[in-house]
Amino acid sequence: MEDAGVIERYGAVVSPTQMGLGFEAIVHVRLTRHDPDRIVEFIRAIEASTEVQECYATTGQADYHLRVLCRDLDAYNRFLEDFLFRLPALENAQTNVILRTIKRNQPVSG
Repeated sequence: MEDAGVIERYGAVVSPTQMGLGFEAIVHVRLTRHDPDRIVEFIRAIEASTEVQECYATTGQADYHLRVLCRDLDAYNRFLEDFLFRLPALENAQTNVILRTIKRNQPVSG
């Protein structure tokens, strides 16, 4: 299955709170324009961010959805002000704070 590309990776599932990451949010991002150079710049910045755990390009009102982990609300505010709001392609970012995780990391079965 590894050779066929079915298994993409191996890893451990760790508790964010046990790692000191007590703040989790989904951030809905809309870009100003869909200029290819700005999109590439946005994606590279998101890929390099340690706070962004997952990023999905989607249809609908938001162009991207980010799952963000930070130590606390102050750290998240710094992430917004020092990183996300400085990206040139960003038009709007809406935050939904995760209050409780119901289901995560469900293995894919065929």
